[in-house]
Amino acid sequence: MKSETMDFFAAQAKAIKNTTFLVTFFVAGALLTGVLLYYLIILLEGIKNWIEVDQFQVETWWDPPIFKICVISTTIFIVLATLWKTSQTLGPGSKVATMLGGKKIYRKDKKYSKILNVVEEMALASGMPVPDIYIIDDPTINAFAAGSNPDNAVIGFTTSCLRSCSRDELQAVAAHEFSHIRYRDIRLNTFLLSVVFGLSCIAIIGRELLYALSRKDHNNYSSSSSDSNKKGGGAEIVALAMWITGSVGYIVASVLSSAISRQREYLADASAVQFTRNPEAMKSLLMRIGKMHTFQKNKTSDLKQQEASHMFFSSLNTSILRSLFDTHPPILKRIQRIDSGFQAVAPQGEKVQSTNKGRFSKSPISMLNTSSSDQRSDTEQTATEPCKSIAIIRKRIQQIPKTLRDAAQETSGAFAISCALLLSRQDTNLRAEQKSNLTRFNAPDFQISEWVREVEVEVNALESKLLYPLAELCVPALRDMSLAQYKVFDEITACLVNSDREVDLFEFCLQQMWRRALGENFEVFKSLDRVRIFNTKRILREINLVLSAIAHTGSLELSSAQKAFQLGVNNISARKTSILTKMKPREDCSVLSLEAAIDKLRLCSDPIKQQIVNAASIIISADDYHSSSETELFRALGYCLGLPQPLTEPATGM
Repeated sequence: MKSETMDFFAAQAKAIKNTTFLVTFFVAGALLTGVLLYYLIILLEGIKNWIEVDQFQVETWWDPPIFKICVISTTIFIVLATLWKTSQTLGPGSKVATMLGGKKIYRKDKKYSKILNVVEEMALASGMPVPDIYIIDDPTINAFAAGSNPDNAVIGFTTSCLRSCSRDELQAVAAHEFSHIRYRDIRLNTFLLSVVFGLSCIAIIGRELLYALSRKDHNNYSSSSSDSNKKGGGAEIVALAMWITGSVGYIVASVLSSAISRQREYLADASAVQFTRNPEAMKSLLMRIGKMHTFQKNKTSDLKQQEASHMFFSSLNTSILRSLFDTHPPILKRIQRIDSGFQAVAPQGEKVQSTNKGRFSKSPISMLNTSSSDQRSDTEQTATEPCKSIAIIRKRIQQIPKTLRDAAQETSGAFAISCALLLSRQDTNLRAEQKSNLTRFNAPDFQISEWVREVEVEVNALESKLLYPLAELCVPALRDMSLAQYKVFDEITACLVNSDREVDLFEFCLQQMWRRALGENFEVFKSLDRVRIFNTKRILREINLVLSAIAHTGSLELSSAQKAFQLGVNNISARKTSILTKMKPREDCSVLSLEAAIDKLRLCSDPIKQQIVNAASIIISADDYHSSSETELFRALGYCLGLPQPLTEPATGM
């Protein structure tokens, strides 16, 4: 039976819509915790009176001062507990990866060359920085993504995942995790983890307070008067109310966070298949995991891994109430979202219905016969044609000389290549001046001029389409610099970009890419990408500046630049005032002004960013000649704006 074609964009839109509703409901539930605490205190006081005097008696159900104290104090407590937990997990993904027992792997470790190559290809093809990779020693097939944004994200894989999966399946896993990074799920996961912890703290404190009061009452039982026992009753009521409220809040938060996580998993699956255009690899991977769930309990004894179970590719635990508390959808449902014609079939030929309420009493995935049109054995290695973006980037990586690829794996080599990429390729006098300036930055620990001299000839001989991929390949090794080396690196790149006293937008974008991909790692640059701007009226000058710089870069003649600029501006949904439509002269597009403009544009909502990116694409393509260098400029700009752009083949100029 031939499976139906999946509507990827509809699946993404549905998942995003459902997630928005769940997040809103989740926040509302957290705010109602204080209200529940207030009414529980009153109710328990009435129950206490009923027990003592055989009469349910409540003075009043509405006491504004007590109500305010309950709601405000509970909210403040949840916020403080949530912020504390956030401080433990927010920031570079390496913190979470290390907490989960991960071990960082390096490019020079040939044992992991397959997964390193897959992650590199996925990163470059999707327009995101190459993340660090961590390995967790675990017998289950799993993976995770962590971090607060794409600049500091990491991806982790279990040893079983690397051992058991084919290259296509590893590509599907990587694409799934890159989707979590692209759609900011990694930040949402941190939020869910922190809020659930904040609510659970109320229950913990209430429980401990009850325990302490009960011990105190027990110790003082023989000597305490009835009056002293009554005095302690109020504290016991509050403690019991806190324990019940916290428990209810924790259960509700856990159920909702699990529901949110399940929606994000559907979205990540859809996005991974959309990008790789290889649904069979994702289906094969999920079937493999389903079989593993059947023959061994997919549980972990690591409490920290259990706490972060929603960050993983597949569920870490199974439970009786799986449909409510599981952070991942049932494997069968995930497969059917990819292939709606998929049905599991028992070995005797009896069909197993897919309406299993979210759990497998006898996993259909464990049954090797399926009604899918394509069946593969566990050991068969898939060999599908890669999607266009991945095929292009794979070809470009191979076109980079091996000596440069090897040099990019070492810190000193990556440092030298990055500097060489910023040397002038046309003006020999300027190139000589730039190389002379490099000698000012030499230090006993790193001889920059000598390093650059070893790679500059090969870098200068590269085709323009290979420059940006090579710059991205250097990022993992550059993260291993010392803080002193990074400061020198930042000074050098700024010096080289500004050395010709004119803005080369591609060089500027390279510098910005390195700053964002590395600065947060060294805690000298904080990425504040919270959405704050929803109206283009606030950023008309910044849009004008960026689009003007792009128009000047892509056109030699002023008239052509102005024509291309106007075409791009027409894509911006704002009133066409002179602030937006009058193109700025080349001399006004300085490095400092562009840096300030892009920093502000990163605060815009994604729809506004998409308008800017679309306008840039129109300007670049205005002359009907979309060269490889312009393609890479477009992708670099998307990265700088915080809206990564997948690689597409230019119409001409290859």
